[in-house]
Amino acid sequence: MPRPRNPIWDELDLLMGPCRTKTEASFRGKTVRELNEAGATVEELRIVHAWCVKSFDIFGEGAILKNFGRALNEKHNSPTNVISLADVRRMANPDEKGS
Repeated sequence: MPRPRNPIWDELDLLMGPCRTKTEASFRGKTVRELNEAGATVEELRIVHAWCVKSFDIFGEGAILKNFGRALNEKHNSPTNVISLADVRRMANPDEKGS
C-alpha cells in the first residue's frame, strides 16, 4: 500500500530529488517529521531552500533543518524592512542634523 501523500515530503522530492537509499529515506523522514512538528508550510520550505541556495555552494536537507528559523527570519528582516541605527538616532533627535 502506498504511503499517504505528505506535501513537505513531496516538495523535498522536487527540491532535493527523490531518495534512492534507505539512509536517504530515513533522513528524509526525520527532516519531514521535524518540519511538520514545527508547523512548516510548503511555501516556507521553498523560501528556506532558496536561502540555502544563495548561502551555500553545496547543501543537503540538514542545512534546511539547521537554518529553517534563521532563513525565515532573514527573509522577514531583509534590508528593506530594517531601520538603520542612523535612522533611529535621527528619530530620537529630530532637531540634530545628520552627518
